[in-house]
Amino acid sequence: MMDLFDESYERHKQSVGNQEARWNAWLAKHPLVIVAAGAITVLIILLAMHFS
Repeated sequence: MMDLFDESYERHKQSVGNQEARWNAWLAKHPLVIVAAGAITVLIILLAMHFS
């Protein structure tokens, strides 16, 4: 039973790693996405502080 669990866990880790690699490659091609996300986050925080 443990063998089966270990095997599926290893496979899960691999697919997550592949997804992460693809995501990183996509972000590397679209660096402005990160900049925009950061800017929006900062704006939201500033607005929340302003109105609280």
